[in-house]
This record gives sequence, structure tokens and C-alpha cells, in this order.
Amino acid sequence: MEEATIVPELFSLTLPFHPPKNTLFASLRQKGNPFLSYIKQCKIEYKPVIPDFIIGEHVCALFISLRFHLRNPRYLQQRVDELLHSSSKSSHASFPYRSRYLLCLIDTNDVNANNALKKLNILGVKENISLLLAWSNEQMANHVEKLVALQQRGIDVIMGKGSEGAFAKATDCLTTIPSITKHDAHRLLHAFGTLSNIFDSSKDFYSLLPMMGKTKVDRLYAACHEPFLPPSSK
Repeated sequence: MEEATIVPELFSLTLPFHPPKNTLFASLRQKGNPFLSYIKQCKIEYKPVIPDFIIGEHVCALFISLRFHLRNPRYLQQRVDELLHSSSKSSHASFPYRSRYLLCLIDTNDVNANNALKKLNILGVKENISLLLAWSNEQMANHVEKLVALQQRGIDVIMGKGSEGAFAKATDCLTTIPSITKHDAHRLLHAFGTLSNIFDSSKDFYSLLPMMGKTKVDRLYAACHEPFLPPSSK
């Protein structure tokens, strides 16, 4: 990704800086980010903005790849501080952002990855930033497209129309697992993207999500990984 000069006082301008319909504002520093080439459902405009992405009038996001984070552990905290500092300095109604996301691309199998993700989750809770995980550039693009679409059309974009939407069906599937509530199911689907990713994941990743205690994690893992039928007796 190209480095770009950031304009600290951008948000003091009187010009509107929230994106128009079906448009994603991307920071100049994000030029060259591979996942952006997979975004087809919305327009991308590059702006000298402090967040990595402005998704709506009150919605922004920072981006980090886990591989980069492990090599540069101080970078993300600096970016969060920069964002929050700009927020506190602004007196305009469109800032601070009410919804803030940390888009994290899982692009490494490093032995320290799980511990790093736990710390990112703690950072998110501390700074009121929602952690959104993706395991590929295509999945990250899909997450962002849905966030942009949600600014225009509401939650039906993700949940589908009526009870027959794919999201609703996946939610019904997950809530058959003891202790897993509808809110748990929504968090799992938003974080992992598909049921397949949930089924293939580990307890360590389940436990990163809010409200996922040991009992829920154990039951979810058992439902996803243990055989449905007991071994036949001979």
C-alpha cells in the first residue's frame, strides 16, 4: 500500500465529507490494497481522510492485515490514537463516527496470530471499535460492500427478505445449538462470513467474539466438529 500525507485538519473543512449513495471513501494510503480490486458493488473514491475508509456519514473503518500487525505492532495503536484525537478536536455533527470498525485480514499462520487477535479484540472493546475478520481479500471486499449497502437499504441487505433469506436460514441453523442466541449467531456470521468458515474454525477464534464464554464456545465447537451419530457397535 502506498503511503500518503494525511491532512489532520480535514474534518474542520466546511465541505461535506460523507460519501454519496453507494460510494466508499478510501484513504489515499489505501491505494494498492489488494482487497479493493474485488469490490464491484460500490464506487470507490480516494480522499485525504484520516480513517482508512468512510462508509457512511457516521461510519468509518481502519484496516490492518494480521501479517503486517505482527511485524509492526505499534502501527495500529497509532492509527487509532490519530482517529480518536481527530474526533475529539472536531466540533462538527458528522464527527465523531458513531460506528467504527477494524477490518482485519487474517493472512498468516504465524504461531503468535491467536494471541495477536485476542489483543486486537481487547483494543476494540477498549476503544469502542468493532472487530471484523476476513480470511481472504474476496471476503473482506464482501464485508465492506455489505457495510456500504447497509447505509442505504437497512439490515435486510444482510438478513435477506423474509424468513427465507440465507442469513435468516444460517441464523436458524446456529441457534439450534444450546446456548447460542440469535445475537450470537449474527455476530458469528458477521465475523466469519459463511457457515463453512464457522464450521472450519477453532475455539480460539470463537472466543474472540463478544459474549462468547467457555460454555458457548465448547458447545459451538462440539456441534461443528463432533460426529452426529455415535460409532456403531459391532
